Amino acid sequence: MRENYRNSIASIKKFPQFTTMHVIDGQAGLIICASLIFYSLTIDNILNTVVALAIALSGFKFMKGYETRGELTGLQTFGYFTVQSNVFMAIVSLAFAIKEIQLLKGRITKIPFKYYILKMIAVTAIGLTFFVVFIIFSILLKNGVLSLIRNSNLFFHCIIPVTSIINFIFFEKTDTIKLKYTFFGLIPTILYEMYYTSNVLLNMKDGKVSPSHDWYYFAQNGLLIAISIPFMILGITYIIALIIWKFNKSSN
Repeated sequence: MRENYRNSIASIKKFPQFTTMHVIDGQAGLIICASLIFYSLTIDNILNTVVALAIALSGFKFMKGYETRGELTGLQTFGYFTVQSNVFMAIVSLAFAIKEIQLLKGRITKIPFKYYILKMIAVTAIGLTFFVVFIIFSILLKNGVLSLIRNSNLFFHCIIPVTSIINFIFFEKTDTIKLKYTFFGLIPTILYEMYYTSNVLLNMKDGKVSPSHDWYYFAQNGLLIAISIPFMILGITYIIALIIWKFNKSSN
């Protein structure tokens, strides 16, 4: 056994340059990987910060009311799913940016798993906003989406959703998120549908409800539409969650 051990050592000594090259290659690989991780974290941190600030700044103008095309104005605009999903996105992005700064400074070794789940949920919700505006409303509205992408609406309905989706897919490594967690993406939609439906039912009189309580006009077009739309939206939401999850997996 000792003889074999000596032979193995002797064989290594015959090729010192081979061993040295492997060590150098390994160190270079580690440096490259570290550089890529740092670059990804830096870009991700910048995008998260930009998203949070953009939502905060554009939100002030949105709350004034003159830019909305619906029944809600001022602080009432928090009733819109657009506003709620953007605010949620801002909170999650800010929290993520803080954790990334702590990671870059060495205060933590990794970003907690729950933050990635929250980010996926937020991106799914804001992705639904983008889909509804540019696919559904572009068909239903006479003027298309033009009335929904003016001033701060351009940020809430387009720029922030697109930036958030790109950031999550390409710059956030979420290998640990399994398929079963995509169902978490339904949570904001389910909660909002519960809120919206209860608001409509509580303010219904003689089978009718004012548009001020049915700002998406779901109940204005008959019972069948009012019942079917929430299920359709849930289906679309889960498809969005699956697409975002799949593209994120493919890019990592």
